Amino acid sequence: MRLLALDTAMDACSVAVVDIVGHHVTALTSRSEAMQRGHAEALIPMVDEVMSEAGIRFSDLDRVAVTIGPGSFTGTRIGVAAARAYALASGIDAVGVTTLQAVALNVPRTEEDGRDIIVAFDALRGEVYAQLFRGAGLEPVGEPAAYAISDAVTILPRTGGILVGSGAHLLAEASGRSGIELVEASSLPDPLCIARIGATSDWPAVPLYLRPPEAKPQAQQILRAG
Repeated sequence: MRLLALDTAMDACSVAVVDIVGHHVTALTSRSEAMQRGHAEALIPMVDEVMSEAGIRFSDLDRVAVTIGPGSFTGTRIGVAAARAYALASGIDAVGVTTLQAVALNVPRTEEDGRDIIVAFDALRGEVYAQLFRGAGLEPVGEPAAYAISDAVTILPRTGGILVGSGAHLLAEASGRSGIELVEASSLPDPLCIARIGATSDWPAVPLYLRPPEAKPQAQQILRAG
């Protein structure tokens, strides 16, 4: 399978073109640039650059995988819209990959050692986006969700595990539970991990919003003001 992976859901713009044979992922080429804004302007040129460097056409692709959240509302919409457009134009599938599962794969295998992994992102306002992934296969347990930090502690495994992500330290401090280890790993999705998950994903390429946007439509603001 030849796959294009995209991520604009968090604080980076990342693109990769990969070949996947069985469980082996070979990166043909990839790019990643840290940014909090400007994903819309950066993504399309980055895709063109990566595709050109890989020496393939969009008609050579079998699938497009894109991060669908949780993350930035605007960034997520940008990536999903681009993935669906590329897929439609190429006559291929576009599939979604959650940022939580992608970051779970950032944990080095030497650190993971078959233990459960809990990914937690700081969602501000005393909340985290979190999910538990079980064992060496990193099978998702439950659905991605937004939790108050005190409630998120309940998803931590009693037998110990690994915490990773921008909100990992918040859960570690709140739990005080022995056997839970904080591991240094990137809190941003790696496009190669996105590709690996995307090869078998059946998530639709639609944004995953775990809580409503803070911004209100302008028309509603006008009505309230009146």
